[in-house]
Amino acid sequence: PAWCLCVQVLIGAIAMPCSAQSTDAKNAGDRESAVDLSVSDEVPDLVVVRQEISLSGQQSKWNPAPVLKRSGRIVQWDQEILVIQVDNSMDAGEPLLLRIDSRQVERIEPNWGSQQVRQVVKLFGQQKYREFIKGLRDLDLSKIPDWQQRLLLDWIVQAVTEVNGPMAAAPHFLKLSANAPDLLFANMPLCWTVQEPSPDLIRAAEGWMQSGDEVAQLLGASWLAQTAQSEQSRKVLERLQGSKRSVISQLATAQAWRQVAPADTMERLPQWLAFRDKMLLPLALGPTELMLDRLSRIGQLDLALGQAFWIAATQRDRPGRAGKALDRAVELLKGQGRKEEAQKSIQWREGQQGSDR
Repeated sequence: PAWCLCVQVLIGAIAMPCSAQSTDAKNAGDRESAVDLSVSDEVPDLVVVRQEISLSGQQSKWNPAPVLKRSGRIVQWDQEILVIQVDNSMDAGEPLLLRIDSRQVERIEPNWGSQQVRQVVKLFGQQKYREFIKGLRDLDLSKIPDWQQRLLLDWIVQAVTEVNGPMAAAPHFLKLSANAPDLLFANMPLCWTVQEPSPDLIRAAEGWMQSGDEVAQLLGASWLAQTAQSEQSRKVLERLQGSKRSVISQLATAQAWRQVAPADTMERLPQWLAFRDKMLLPLALGPTELMLDRLSRIGQLDLALGQAFWIAATQRDRPGRAGKALDRAVELLKGQGRKEEAQKSIQWREGQQGSDR
């Protein structure tokens, strides 16, 4: 019942008009490039597990930490643990329940269990966010396992962000974050690029930053990092880097990069890349968007293109943001007169139909 209530609240949130809605947000819902996030009845749940998430030691960006894939039926997933009944484990007479640290879960590919749910999920992959929310109204949420509802709620936060902006999505993310696995923090509506928050968003961020909750503090400090409250934001981010919860510490560390002077970017870049490449792949999206934005602004266009293509290649589960990265790459290439490469990027963008799910 609690999960169902959260879904209903978020459905209402995305339906609300938003006068400050950006052109990009409006266009995102109309894009036709699709990622198929559904699976057939015969396919079991699949969990992709990062074998190493340490942020220390040597690691090549071209040789990321290896992953393991486990298929079967997920029976539990929360902040602490994911439990999966391993596929074919009943052959031995007893089900084998594998317990996985949730901090290592990099991706989940669910068997949604019904054609109706799969059709709604496809709408999200097609970036038809309003239709996705409307489709949820027709689902019997009581028949959807709690762990699958977590994924749906995460996608609703993404949809609200795309349609109504981060201010509309932030309060709902805060409601969902109390027991959220690290994976879901990839879509926390933080500010990763140079943006000018509205007066309403600044007031909301001030309240979040003064909260006793670390997630709210991180959210507030993120949106105030480049405002008149930048010094307070810096202090909060510095403190949150020492958080006992790794995901908060990592995101606070990357958020602090935004306050590094542009002239110091190239000196810091190797450190940023090394840190990014040791994060869970989904969590690395925001920091990479930051580097893409910063590098393009200081004229390091080839390095910026590398970040855009990294996002497009690794973040297909987040089609809106992956598509925007490719759009930015096309813009940069056209600005340099590299028409052939720009056309290939356009074809890549248009060719993002379906997925390996």
